[in-house]
Amino acid sequence: MHNIHSILIEDAQAIRNQDSHSFLPVVRLMNDYYMTIPESSRPRICAIAISSASSPSNFDSKMLRLEQVLASLVSGVTTERRREVSDLPDRPDERVILYDQASAQQTKTVLYKQLRDIDKNKKVARKYFRAADVASAQLGSCAADLVWKPALKDIEESIPTWHEDDGSDPSQRVLLRIRDAIQNCTFAMPNLNPSAAGFNVSHKFLRLLQALESCKGYGETFKGVVLVQHRPIAYVLAEMLRMLNDKLPFARAIALSGREDFPTQQEIFSNFANGKYNLLIATRSIEDLDIPKASVIIRFDLFDGQISHAQASACANGRESHLIHLVKRNDDDERHLLNRSSTHSIELLHWAETLHLSPRVAVPPCTVKGNSQTYLSDSEDESSDQEFLTHPVTGGRVHLENATGVFICWVSRLESSLLKKAESMSLFNFQVNPGKKERRETSFTCSISLPGTEIDGLVGPPAPTQHLARRAAAFEACRRLLSLSLLGHHVVPLPSSLSVRRRGLEDLNSEKTAGTRRYPRQQPTFWTHGHTGPISSLYPTVITVSSDGEPYAPIVVLTRQPFPSPPPFNLFMGGKALPIKLYSGAAISLAGEQANVIHAFTLRLFRSILNKPFACDLEAHTFLLAPLASSWKVGEILGVRLPQLGDRLDWDLMKNVAEKWAVAIDTSHIEEDMTDALIQDRWLEFTRRYLVVKVRKDMTPLSKPDPTDRENGYPSFLAFVQDKRQGFEGLRDNSQPLLQVDRVLSVLNNLSPRVKDLTPPAKSPAKYLIPELCPKFLLPASVFRTAVILPSALWKIDDWLVVKEMNHRFFDNAIREDLLYEALTAHGAGMEKDYERLELLGDSFLKYISSIFVFVANPTQNEGSLHISRQKLIANKSLLQASVRVNTPPYIRSTMFNVRTWVPPNYITLALTGKDKSKVSVAADGPDVSGEAPPAHPPTEPPVGAVQGKSQDAGPSAAVSADTEGKMDVDQTAAELAMQLEIPGQLSDGKKKAKKGRKKRQEEDIAGQPLGDKAIADVAEALIAAAYISGGREAALRVLKILTMPLPGITTWSDFGARVAIPLPHRVAQLRPGSAEAVEDIIGHKFSQPHLLAQAMTHTSHKISGMTSYERLEFIGDAILDFMVVRFIFDRDHALSPGGLSLLKSAMVSNATLAAICVSCGLQDHLLFDSHQLAVNIREYAQKITEKADQEYRDAEAEGRRPGQYWAGIEPPKALSDLIESIIGAVYISDNFSPVGAEAFFDNVLRPFFDKHITLQTLTEHPTKTLFELVQAHGCQAMKITRENVKSGVTKCRVIIHEEVVASDEGPTPTSAARSTSLLALEAIKEDTNVLWKICDCRSRAKDKNAWMAQGLDKALSSLIAEEPQ
Repeated sequence: MHNIHSILIEDAQAIRNQDSHSFLPVVRLMNDYYMTIPESSRPRICAIAISSASSPSNFDSKMLRLEQVLASLVSGVTTERRREVSDLPDRPDERVILYDQASAQQTKTVLYKQLRDIDKNKKVARKYFRAADVASAQLGSCAADLVWKPALKDIEESIPTWHEDDGSDPSQRVLLRIRDAIQNCTFAMPNLNPSAAGFNVSHKFLRLLQALESCKGYGETFKGVVLVQHRPIAYVLAEMLRMLNDKLPFARAIALSGREDFPTQQEIFSNFANGKYNLLIATRSIEDLDIPKASVIIRFDLFDGQISHAQASACANGRESHLIHLVKRNDDDERHLLNRSSTHSIELLHWAETLHLSPRVAVPPCTVKGNSQTYLSDSEDESSDQEFLTHPVTGGRVHLENATGVFICWVSRLESSLLKKAESMSLFNFQVNPGKKERRETSFTCSISLPGTEIDGLVGPPAPTQHLARRAAAFEACRRLLSLSLLGHHVVPLPSSLSVRRRGLEDLNSEKTAGTRRYPRQQPTFWTHGHTGPISSLYPTVITVSSDGEPYAPIVVLTRQPFPSPPPFNLFMGGKALPIKLYSGAAISLAGEQANVIHAFTLRLFRSILNKPFACDLEAHTFLLAPLASSWKVGEILGVRLPQLGDRLDWDLMKNVAEKWAVAIDTSHIEEDMTDALIQDRWLEFTRRYLVVKVRKDMTPLSKPDPTDRENGYPSFLAFVQDKRQGFEGLRDNSQPLLQVDRVLSVLNNLSPRVKDLTPPAKSPAKYLIPELCPKFLLPASVFRTAVILPSALWKIDDWLVVKEMNHRFFDNAIREDLLYEALTAHGAGMEKDYERLELLGDSFLKYISSIFVFVANPTQNEGSLHISRQKLIANKSLLQASVRVNTPPYIRSTMFNVRTWVPPNYITLALTGKDKSKVSVAADGPDVSGEAPPAHPPTEPPVGAVQGKSQDAGPSAAVSADTEGKMDVDQTAAELAMQLEIPGQLSDGKKKAKKGRKKRQEEDIAGQPLGDKAIADVAEALIAAAYISGGREAALRVLKILTMPLPGITTWSDFGARVAIPLPHRVAQLRPGSAEAVEDIIGHKFSQPHLLAQAMTHTSHKISGMTSYERLEFIGDAILDFMVVRFIFDRDHALSPGGLSLLKSAMVSNATLAAICVSCGLQDHLLFDSHQLAVNIREYAQKITEKADQEYRDAEAEGRRPGQYWAGIEPPKALSDLIESIIGAVYISDNFSPVGAEAFFDNVLRPFFDKHITLQTLTEHPTKTLFELVQAHGCQAMKITRENVKSGVTKCRVIIHEEVVASDEGPTPTSAARSTSLLALEAIKEDTNVLWKICDCRSRAKDKNAWMAQGLDKALSSLIAEEPQ
């Protein structure tokens, strides 16, 4: 290039006509060589373009692009004209074409019926039948037959060597008959006449045809691309368009999908660019390739995601082109897809415009929404043999074809500091690799440029084009990010098999199971993706426990796939929270016997904490466990993204534990040996263990026991042992110190603060043990302590994985995960939080949006009819049907963690012999010493089993002889043991026999869960609330649409304003002079449509003919007010239980309260009405309520308390409360369904009144009644108030719930003491809702909820009367 002085291009017009496409030789020469050398060294270029289009007056974006490619300027074009063209948005003009939905009953063709008779169950040719069904729905019955034409070739290739007399494969005979039927078929032409009997195309196809016909004006310059979802549709659509050459004489169609090889693909692109073909029917799998620019892009199928939309725009020829979307009429889902993909910020629009300029791609300026589903269609999913990456959390897939989009979405979500570094850089850089001399084929490699990340500089494999090299590099980047657990599941699209599918409602009609039904319990997808099999490397996740008391050692969970660490969560021990945090580490490569050592340690740990003889093959383990070195500190990994943990594992401890479970105590260094130690009082693996509290050198076996000790009544501890142990021959050292010990808790449900620890044993436990008689358990106490809570932690993590999966699959990650977890958790699951608070908020939002919808959809209905219409939407039956339709019940967490049935995945429970079972039984329930003398030395230890006998535990079982070798054989598999020992319940071929009874019921409890219809409906409301808190009303509306709630025509909140019909100003009465201004001053907001305020102030008694009243406005205002009140107390009283929230809400939205507010701010003075009686009622009420208010304020000030509900007991005119609600409805509609005005009214008038007058302490005249109502609403029946005369004139009262004192106070009289104590209890419950959750389990124990709810208040009030006479 340096030796060339000038370059002459004779026909630059040909380059311009082909849009200066990058595959043109001249363009490649310019990009790969000319542009790479310094500008001063470049040869000069002279290009000739003789055409009217090249004149200055016709200078357009194509000529501008030609200038940029050739680094030259068109002669005669002014700088102003060039700037004018370059300043225009370089994006296509977008249009939407609506089409009618196809009939649900598709007409089956003669060929389809004939083939269906041949393959009755659609098993042999399933994918072709599926493609025919899709084609029939999308294009019409004509297309359903055309699907079989390309299928004929595949069918013939699958039966080349089969003979009719060969009956070994019946499916081949079926294929032969299918082949013959297709060969003998005469395929019909598309019939475009809807009124004709032979009409065989869809309305969608007709609309596409009309769009293409409108392109006739382009003439020979026309180039069009039609993007479809399904590969068969692409081929059939191209065939149908070729058959309609008389309708589209200018169109020359060709189909293209991702299945063609590279030469074929490039040939099609080249022929499309040079005009041999001018209509490309392509699948979305080629969106990111260098498609020649087209004048018209038609998205036949809508694809969600901004990346897909941007790539489609990049295929268009800039400003002079069109991007057309085919959208189904009245289909809210398609409207949402279009809105989701085409909504861009200004910055994102500018970024999208640059995609067609270069394959290097700039860093996105903000978060980009990717595709929620992969590019593959259903038919391709089952046949594609291409490599793909699977995200372990959701099962989402990254294919080569969508890797670029996934990677760009991931980049857009990086921290702002990292994006700042890369904002002026290209994500992809390319290196040209010259081909060998004999072939001269150039290839490209692409490298990632992203400073500060783990993939900066990553280079992908070579590819023949830059776009394919970009794909390959993006795919390798996704692979690397996935291995580092850095590729968030949010950006990885789901395969169609995992998308939300709507189901039928047949099961809901069953009378037998009405009210409560059994649903499967969703299990995490994570454990099903590559978590069994050979192990070469493992990904560590450190589980740490924070505790102010006893130390908890960290434990490492090792998985075959990167584990997505959940956010911190709490477990509970003795009612106290144990904060749990998880930290991820870099992959650990295992060498030699390390995998076997970790395997044996994991088995030992689970055998120890669960006291069951488990076995499990190494390759069957879904995860393994390992301890960290005692010197390890959490500070080592803070701030480190992926710390190296392989060298910090405690290999010595794991090897020791793998070989034996216990050793003799080292009495020569006893204090050192008993640090962080557990001991046992016998040489049995499955027995009770004790924590060594202290080495008591001041005590010996000859010391006299205290009266409280277990050994009380014996002269010494040694005498006790001599009496209890048969054949005891004495100690070697009678002067050895004793060990002070404490019980070690077994595995419990640590997920709930309400689950109490095990009750103390009836007999006195051992407090002192003799070292010589006790083995030391090899697991340190701190490690064992953490291991004991592991089952609860793993259960919590599984639930969290399911939550992440549902959020991605259903809600496009629009809901905060902590809120989604809370919304899916039923009270019966026994978790720290459940859905009940959210359900209250969601119920209110549902009433709110349903009221708006029926108000807008039924402009002529009165208030009563609107109530009926709304009830159909918000009824529990509607919510239940919606939830079942989209299959949300399996995701509900309603099953409490059951320690008795929990077994690690794939573990086999071996059986104990009768002898050893009795020992374990004694260890668990009987005296703490054995009836036999302990052996002088540790006994020989059994392998991965226990001793012979029948298993009593859940899961597969096996019996193992007690006299087998001692060392655990880590190489012997559980399956081999089962075969050798003839496992009970297992056949000789390894298959399990069917088992019934308790075990079967336990397994059913794990796999399924009973759910009441109301619980499912409540969860739906909780999901709505979680979405609202996460993303506002638009997010909540989207969840309603996902749940298939019937809100037709509404996809965004602005649709309400677009559809509403409001009365014309002349149909509304005129307010008195000054009233409008006065009302606006009171509410603190100005009406944009003042006649709506006049309507809100007009009572139904106003007798001017034809005028509208506030009746309909009051209906919608009531729902808006209800929601604002619930949202207010939900946020204000964040720790209050749902029962307390309901009490407050009822008080705030009551007619009496609203009437008092109306009078307090003077709104009643502006009401229009024509009723003398109403005028008298309002005047008398206002006088009474004002006097009561003045008196209450004086009393409250004198008594040093808040003013209470002074309006209680005074019946108000309903018109006053209606007026408040109608003004709220009017201002809401006036603001085009924006809550700004309604919230201003609430903040300026209602909120101050509620804060001043309505709290838990002021709900009634006597707070004791409020307290009992609150506790009863929670479901508790074990509350009482006691009183005690502590001295003359002083009474002390206590509020006691489940025998625990919640509050106490003293007073001069029983009444005053009970009042003050109740106030303190209400304050305690208001500040910490867990007060009731921790100490009350009435609801979980109650079998008849209605019964105890009915009994609760009566019992409480009777207790009040008995304990506190007035």
